[in-house]
This record gives sequence, C-alpha cells and structure tokens, in this order.
Amino acid sequence: MTIYKVPHPASPDAGEVRHPIPMHYRTGNDLDLDQVIELYVASTLGERRPVEERERMKAMLESANLVITAWDGEQLVGIARSLTDGVYCTYLSDLAVRLSPKAASAELMADARGGAAGDADSAGGAEGGGLLPARRVHAS
Repeated sequence: MTIYKVPHPASPDAGEVRHPIPMHYRTGNDLDLDQVIELYVASTLGERRPVEERERMKAMLESANLVITAWDGEQLVGIARSLTDGVYCTYLSDLAVRLSPKAASAELMADARGGAAGDADSAGGAEGGGLLPARRVHAS
C-alpha cells in the first residue's frame, strides 16, 4: 500500500496546494467493506451500485486491481475503483467522493491514470497530472 500525503496549506512545504484539508491517498483494496459501502451511499453512487448485496460489493472491491482511496484522517472520503492492464489502459469503474468533489475527484482520476503506467511513483500529485501536489510518505 502506498500513502500519499497532501500538505496542509499552512505548512511550509505547501507549495501550490489547492485543497484546504490535509488528505492522504492510498492504493490497495484491503479496505473495511462497511466504510466503502457507507461512502458509496454518502456520495450517491450507492443509488447505482448493489450496496445492499455485501458479498457482491466485497467481490467488486477484491476484483479491482487498482483501487485508490482518499482519507481525511481515519475517514474514507473518496475511492476510485479501476481495472488496469498496468501498461496502457485503465477502466475507471467507480468514482465516489464525499467532500470537495472537484479536487478529490480530479486527484483520484489522476492517480488512476498514473496506475496505467504501472509505476506507483507516477500516481498522484504533479507527477501524475493531478491538481494536488502529493508526496509519498509510506510504502509497504
């Protein structure tokens, strides 16, 4: 799992941050299913997805080979669920965002675009074409 941290605008290394809330971006689909379902419902994507069918939602999440999430502290605030060949093509199946849809949506889509290149370092921030300059703070 890779975590990207977007510095708070008040921090000395904030640079061109356009989002007022410090966010963390992670890759990986090892997520709490209840948090994911709650986000889908809160974002209205749950109106178009089988959120009442837990096993199906679990399979959808586990089968996606590129999942990027946005976190405000411990709260899941965004998810991009994709399928990719890791080289050229990424199919963004679901994009659900709880808050600041423009900024977080654009960043999650930029991270998904970077994932098609098969390079975790290219996902996110200025390098991945996103709105928010993110810096990698942890990888496992």
